Amino acid sequence: MAKYKTEVEAPPVPHMFFEVGDVVETPSGKVFRHYGQGKWDQENYVSFETSPGGVVRNSLGDVIWKPGVNQLLNVQPTTVVTVADRAGDPRYSSTTNNGGGASIVDKERTDPCTGLPTLKLTCPAGAANQYQNVTWTYLPPIEMGDNDVWLVSVYCPPRGTSATVNIVLCPTDTYTGASYRRMKCPTTHGARLAPGWNIIALLNHEVRINSSTYEMLGTNQYADWEDFGTANKAQQTRCIHIQVGMISAPASAADFWVGSVHRAPAGWCKSAIMWGADDIPNGWAEYGVPIIESYGWRSTLNPSSAYTDPLYTPYMNLDVIRTLSNRGHEVWGHARIHDNMQEAADKVTPLKAARDFWAGQGFGVASQFMSWPFGAYDAEAIAAAKSLGYRASRATVGSGTAWIPALNRYQLPCWTFEGTTNPWQSDAQINGTILRGQSVMAIGHNTIPGGAGLNTRPAENQHYADHLRRWCDLVKSHEEAGRCVVVTPSEYFRLCGLDMHTATFVE
Repeated sequence: MAKYKTEVEAPPVPHMFFEVGDVVETPSGKVFRHYGQGKWDQENYVSFETSPGGVVRNSLGDVIWKPGVNQLLNVQPTTVVTVADRAGDPRYSSTTNNGGGASIVDKERTDPCTGLPTLKLTCPAGAANQYQNVTWTYLPPIEMGDNDVWLVSVYCPPRGTSATVNIVLCPTDTYTGASYRRMKCPTTHGARLAPGWNIIALLNHEVRINSSTYEMLGTNQYADWEDFGTANKAQQTRCIHIQVGMISAPASAADFWVGSVHRAPAGWCKSAIMWGADDIPNGWAEYGVPIIESYGWRSTLNPSSAYTDPLYTPYMNLDVIRTLSNRGHEVWGHARIHDNMQEAADKVTPLKAARDFWAGQGFGVASQFMSWPFGAYDAEAIAAAKSLGYRASRATVGSGTAWIPALNRYQLPCWTFEGTTNPWQSDAQINGTILRGQSVMAIGHNTIPGGAGLNTRPAENQHYADHLRRWCDLVKSHEEAGRCVVVTPSEYFRLCGLDMHTATFVE
């Protein structure tokens, strides 16, 4: 976003140096925004401020953005390897197919990171752990610091399958199976691998916090790099080997697509943390929201439309939701009565009822954007949502990045900070998400008072207020260091240069 100072109290005459969306500050502090064709608008731009993390907001608290300008990407990642050139000729060194699997360059499904063809790898039906492999050998030596980031683009099979992607780095020119580092990324790593496109992000040095590790700050709750032979994080990488497979035998052949591997320095991209809650029990309004607001942040509310009935007392009613919406919290839908959209025989009615309710009440975002109850959906549910005009829906797995933000619009990434019995694993996941430059909707359900000194959660789908405050302190420290922003989903996409109501997503 360009910003200019002028010597007059009126906006300058537009000329070739000003573009649509540019902001101009006069000496007295008045701010104007250029709308093109000689039009300048001071309304809603009387003043602005830069909050921690570098988010610029106007006097109404709205993010100042410029279409097409990504304010979160600091450094374009460096391409390490791709599977093919633009003509489809292979750039990999070799492929290995097992159990009747297959591999072929695919020029129709292109890599969103490069625009180049991908490598389609097919795992056979009826067989578990039959890995398909692609290898790049004799690479120029690559040195990485602890917080430098590996980025791997992979398209994974549909939801419900036991997919895994293993990233293997070798200090030798070829993959010999003797010395290498490996990170396993199965679908059980909910914040790491999701159906559809994944930009798998891995710190060169990851620190796992397991279910019995307390009061220690790590970077994830899933896995460490496994070092075999003499390989270690300080060594150069000279060969990259990627494995894809199905941990359980698939009923039909399962397809993966591998795109490319990139590297990026620490701090390459600002993370975006989007706090939120599903179902929204009253505990989120009474205890969670005040904590979020005390840091100057807002959250996303995902209520089922019928749960807003004032006689259904466990959950926020419409008056409370509207009050929070007026304070800047964003409202998304959550079906009509928290319907399981994978099991429901009727996929249309729960979504249509919710859409019509929110549209009639004037909640335009909630009538077009939703989160899947239980994180459950299938291809038929996605088709129903699309036919009803839903622009996007949020899943309960995956992690995105502002580098490639517009992926999988009916499976937007999410991670729950209530998902483990050990809350210190959530500290690790938050910390690693920010250090890796990732963006995620971080959601819970019900906030319970207390929790100081306790190393467990109150119950499933609950979290302690004191733990939420600790997580917020952690995020705040990163925000003040400029490593992350805390925003709502619509603000996130605007900071990426997109309007989520009109953006085209890669599916």
